[in-house]
Amino acid sequence: MRHIFNIFGCLVDKDVFIKRYTELLARRLVNDSYANLDFETTFKSKLKEICGVVAVQPVDNILSDFNISQKESEDFRRFLFERHKREDFRVRLLSRGIWPSEEPIELELFDQLQRLHAIFTEYFQSHFRFKTFKWSHLQSRVIFTYSVDPSLKSECKYEECDLNMNGLQAALLYFIYQRRSQYSVG
Repeated sequence: MRHIFNIFGCLVDKDVFIKRYTELLARRLVNDSYANLDFETTFKSKLKEICGVVAVQPVDNILSDFNISQKESEDFRRFLFERHKREDFRVRLLSRGIWPSEEPIELELFDQLQRLHAIFTEYFQSHFRFKTFKWSHLQSRVIFTYSVDPSLKSECKYEECDLNMNGLQAALLYFIYQRRSQYSVG
């Protein structure tokens, strides 16, 4: 970290660095691709020492909201398991105005996701009466697990594979899958 801040000290536009760092931090946290939350907190503290509280406030807000979101996500996970015996659906609640936003996309969800969406909506409305939420399909993550056709076993060394994608990609893939007889390859 010392080397990073040696270079940071040479920057003229530290505010541009902080803005870009904030965007990348938000992306890492939303996508669960951060290495160590303690490192991010320490990095934020060092930035605050150098640049001041006001300059680093967006980073502070994101980390604080993320910590709250982790607790709320864990509460929902427990609710989902206790009431519906499911562990395959996670939700992260992010406060609007703190995180980089996207234009909302209206999307017809496939049946399995519609049921989970309804369960979450029920949970959210019962726990957060005066708040609203919007589904962020581009920031969501869907994992499809599929079994490999036995006739392809000689060509594939795995019996099951996972496809990782965002909600929009998952809806498109499911749409094509449902209409696969209408399409031909070649």
